[in-house]
Amino acid sequence: LINESMPVGTSVTRVSATDPDATGQVRYTINTNDITAINEAGNRVDFNVNYNIRNVFSIEETTGIIRLDKALDREYVVELSFGVIATDVSPDVVPGTTQVGSSRVTITIQGSPNRELFFAAPWSKTNPFYTEAIL
Repeated sequence: LINESMPVGTSVTRVSATDPDATGQVRYTINTNDITAINEAGNRVDFNVNYNIRNVFSIEETTGIIRLDKALDREYVVELSFGVIATDVSPDVVPGTTQVGSSRVTITIQGSPNRELFFAAPWSKTNPFYTEAIL
């Protein structure tokens, strides 16, 4: 759970994988072909020009730290889920073999408390009440 007003560049979470080799080295990547976004209505959000969900987060490939790369906007997305791949890049890996593991990260975006309220007609900021005469 993260706040919509979180500043770009903030560390959100960290993933980790263990390689039992003596020289175990792991490289982390986000699988940009495995990203799911959900909007406030609970519907899946496709990639669109208004809010590209593929570049919201990045991962430091040696540490597994996931950072916010783009300002969050709950008008488009309230939950993002993506695959993370851990690849063994140790020098002792046998050529032609690839050792990989994967996991899924799900991040829920909480609304910002300083967000301006929206009033649908017939209400307004200056008149948040509606009175109707009953005959």
